[in-house]
Amino acid sequence: GGDAAAAAGTDFGGVLTSNATLNPDFHDWNAAFLHYCDGASFGGGRVAPIAVTTKAGKAASMWMRGRNNFNALVADLLATQGMQHATEVILSGGSAGGLATLFNVDHLATLLPAGTRLVGFPDAGFFLDHETFATPAAPAAPAYRDAFIGADPVWNVTGGGGTNAACLAAHPPGGG
Repeated sequence: GGDAAAAAGTDFGGVLTSNATLNPDFHDWNAAFLHYCDGASFGGGRVAPIAVTTKAGKAASMWMRGRNNFNALVADLLATQGMQHATEVILSGGSAGGLATLFNVDHLATLLPAGTRLVGFPDAGFFLDHETFATPAAPAAPAYRDAFIGADPVWNVTGGGGTNAACLAAHPPGGG
């Protein structure tokens, strides 16, 4: 999978490609590809695991600790990979990784050395809060709202610090 591909020097394409023809602006920048596995775009912050059942029917525990993982990855990049000397950093991702960019760019700014220029570059990941099309079988309904509202208690993005506190203060529940 991804870890074997990364170890083999796989080119992930886009702004991560080292091909100067395809990526003239960033081909010679250092890059780190961060895998996430909590389903919450590096936003999860559960203190306790969730009891789940594996495909084989066995009891297991699932942790939603994406924010902790993000913090540890950034700390390692700063301490061992030279990122503490970076003058410019781009945080980017596609699809759910684009959502991770939106969730984490302000937080990453607090982890980088003062004076580091940080830019967030999400490639998709913005989920419009729009209604689905009404059909004879189903009325129009919010496309993503209920899924995200239901997912937050599972992931604990808001309670675990994965949602920007200033944004939450500016948009209180029921405030429209």
